[in-house]
Amino acid sequence: MNAVVQLRHGRPSDAADLAALVDMAGRGLLNWYWGSLCEGGESAFAKGRDRIRNSAEMPAHCLKWTVAEFEGEIAGAYTGYRLENVASSGSLPDVYTPTRELEALVEGSWFLMALAVFAEHRRKGVASIMLADAEKHARQARAPQLSVLVESVNIGAVQLYRAYGFQEFGRRAYIPFPGSRDDGDWVLLTKEVAR
Repeated sequence: MNAVVQLRHGRPSDAADLAALVDMAGRGLLNWYWGSLCEGGESAFAKGRDRIRNSAEMPAHCLKWTVAEFEGEIAGAYTGYRLENVASSGSLPDVYTPTRELEALVEGSWFLMALAVFAEHRRKGVASIMLADAEKHARQARAPQLSVLVESVNIGAVQLYRAYGFQEFGRRAYIPFPGSRDDGDWVLLTKEVAR
């Protein structure tokens, strides 16, 4: 019998895996940001885990995630929301300026904030199953489109989204954060939601 990918709601006990997945999706940006919030002696990863576990008002709170399990193990996860009020959503470091500008172009869309699959579970259809589920959520939210931001150097992610029907809507130059070795652009991809 073939193993099946099961989707479920996130829970507090998933917080460490979700912190790893959201950091993978952001290619280290979140871990850097969490580190900027730390006080002496704190771990950036532990700060991120705690925020995901305890900060219910945050978009990345554990209960706002959909977790994909494969053979009883967390294989990946995604989180998203209807993108509204980008301009008034608080102050962030300058490295976020290009992403905020791109998000403002697609207000009203269902924004895929993060989607990632652990390396050992790739090529099993996990990401496609999560994308289909995200599209269902976008339809329920009456959003006209799905949107996602990807770094241009993340070729695998760009190919995944294009294969699922996303098209480029805009791009802005990537501003590296301390410790980042990436360059290129942030690419905004969108997909119309089928009614």
